[in-house]
Amino acid sequence: MMNLKFFLLTLFLFIFFIPNSRAQLSVGVSPPSLYVGEIQPGEYKIVRFNLITSSEDVALVYLGSVKGNIDIFVHNEYKDFIWNYSEEDVSSWVEFVSNPVELKHTDEQPRTKAGSTIKGATEITFLIHVPKDAEPGYHTGKITLDPRPPPTYTGMFTIKAVVPFTYIFKVPGITVREGRIFGLASGDYSGNNLILEVFFQNTGTVTMFPNAGTIEIFDERNRTLDTLSTSRDYIKPGEMKRLKAFWNVEGLKLGEYEALAEVDYVTGFAIKMSTIEVYERPSVPPTAKAIERIYLFPWRILVVIVIVIIGYLFYRRQRHE
Repeated sequence: MMNLKFFLLTLFLFIFFIPNSRAQLSVGVSPPSLYVGEIQPGEYKIVRFNLITSSEDVALVYLGSVKGNIDIFVHNEYKDFIWNYSEEDVSSWVEFVSNPVELKHTDEQPRTKAGSTIKGATEITFLIHVPKDAEPGYHTGKITLDPRPPPTYTGMFTIKAVVPFTYIFKVPGITVREGRIFGLASGDYSGNNLILEVFFQNTGTVTMFPNAGTIEIFDERNRTLDTLSTSRDYIKPGEMKRLKAFWNVEGLKLGEYEALAEVDYVTGFAIKMSTIEVYERPSVPPTAKAIERIYLFPWRILVVIVIVIIGYLFYRRQRHE
């Protein structure tokens, strides 16, 4: 009975005190995105934004740099930039003035658009250094936030939400987003799947990350037999990549099939009609069998060696006599 009372008392104290030592932190940025203007190749620009929170708890925020994506140009004030968008990775072009930074409590209490009170704010400064060989067009990247408790904090620390910062800038120059399909071909087999390869080349001046392409396959009556999705990849200007799709050909007769390949790169698309072949799968070579051999001691070689040694010793003895 005494042990039960002790257990219940311990459980009560645990439930009562633990919530009071728990920090629940939501970290955001202001503004959420920013167009910082034009930057010449070989030059840099200083960018600033505010790190904010509605929590009173202090935290260390580690900053990271990752590539942006095309979503920032959809349904907002940047939508016209998409036609001159370069999907080149700019994450390595960022240098932080200080990292990590402390998200401090502020005496001021400004309000966000949603009406929530800001209880902590810190200004973040970083540099964008554009290399001399940078592609022209609009570029985008993101600053990621990784909040952690300060070293002196001993309670429980919970992250409720973290919103990254998105920046956009322009590198001057002629921007062309174009691509074409050179061909569609049958590749190797992977089990019952025939690997189809779409050869897509970036003929523009900026890196692109096309959406998953489609391959529509027709039978002898021109009816759709199957529709496949291809892989995706970043493709630099002038570069050609093989976008792969897997077609289950189990039960299909061997021969040629008409196919239509299409690759959508957001600001345009490329199509190509071609013929693919379902060929006979190469037979699997038989498993090599180990040949057992009985090991025989080389007596003949041993006899020859003994005779040579005896002859050599007899020769030396005769010479000394």
